[in-house]
Amino acid sequence: MSTASPLRFALAVVKSIGERMAVPAEGVAMLGIAPSEFVVDIVYRLSDELAVEFEDARRQQRLAEDAQRKAATASRKLVQHVLATGLSKRDAARVLGLSPQRISQLSAEPN
Repeated sequence: MSTASPLRFALAVVKSIGERMAVPAEGVAMLGIAPSEFVVDIVYRLSDELAVEFEDARRQQRLAEDAQRKAATASRKLVQHVLATGLSKRDAARVLGLSPQRISQLSAEPN
């Protein structure tokens, strides 16, 4: 039993993923091979420059998420401390420039 060698198509530039999916199918169809008789593996690779840019964007996103968590923790602690002085939630909202609803949310959330 002989096994045919796999066909390989090199795709250079396409405008969309859908277009990229259509090109190998059309090429195989031109060879008279039924679509059910082949599998298309598509590998996406970024250029080195774009890979660096991508990793930088991901790093910046992680830093922003960490900063957001720290800010949320600091806000909850601040509200707890302001309320501990005896101010009502409504007065704490006025002092901190937040809505009473936000004060309620921050005072109810665990640290």
